[in-house]
Amino acid sequence: MANQTAQLFDLMFKYILKEASTPAVVHFMNGLFDKNYKPNSKVVFLPTESVSEQKGKLGKIVSDIPLSINDDCYLIEAQISDDLEIALRAFQYAFALAKNNKAISKDGSVIHLELPEPRIIYFENKNKTPDIVTLKIKYPKGEFSYEIPTFKVLENPVSEFEKRRLDLLLPFYLLKFRKELKKRNVNSERRKEMANEMNALISDIDRILERHSKEKLISQEDVLLLVHELSRMHYELYDRYKEFKEVNMTLMDKIKTHHKEIEKRGEKRGEKRGKKLGALEVLKLVEQGYKPAEIKKMVLV
Repeated sequence: MANQTAQLFDLMFKYILKEASTPAVVHFMNGLFDKNYKPNSKVVFLPTESVSEQKGKLGKIVSDIPLSINDDCYLIEAQISDDLEIALRAFQYAFALAKNNKAISKDGSVIHLELPEPRIIYFENKNKTPDIVTLKIKYPKGEFSYEIPTFKVLENPVSEFEKRRLDLLLPFYLLKFRKELKKRNVNSERRKEMANEMNALISDIDRILERHSKEKLISQEDVLLLVHELSRMHYELYDRYKEFKEVNMTLMDKIKTHHKEIEKRGEKRGEKRGKKLGALEVLKLVEQGYKPAEIKKMVLV
């Protein structure tokens, strides 16, 4: 069950990143890695699979999210909870990616590898979860430390996501109540309190998304995508509790509202496009030598 849950969140995260608009992904990467790329930067999702050999057998290495922005490479590993070997796995993924883009000196004496900049996202974490995980590699003449900063979703207030423009992580903030709900001493009254807190949290998230949409940091389609994933997350985690049914209905209403807004925008764009095409047709007729009276008759037909 734990593996299924981890796989679900992993798939959701990949889906959100790959379905989001380029500006939304760029703003997210800027916030996560403390960068300053322009919204129209070139984003490329890199292959996640590579082949390695261990004990004489070929094996497949599958990383989480390798991507490049303007040819700068990054690697994001997403975890539901602590993993003692995550630094080792991340280094394996990074090394495999670097091998695919190796450079060899003209005389063949030096191989250059450029490791992607890594980050580990913990959707949930324990008190002992470090801010940086480290893999130390010793060799005959020294030591190399591969350090990976971590981002712990639930240790940050929602305002931090707004400030750093980490909108694409907001659906995972709904994990906030998951562990407490599993405790045996949680009664219906406490579940109602949590449902009210959840409702307030979702309203805060929705306001952030709407604000960032108006500021052109994300698109209206991004808002719909994230509200969809908020609803999916809420359903997976809390649908079994009757106290949360009303919250689920609120989310469904939000999805309908965002759908209607996108439909209206599509209709307006269609009208504008129609007017633009009409103006172009008139211009062509003028260039062809037709008189205003003749053009008027043709347009009004």
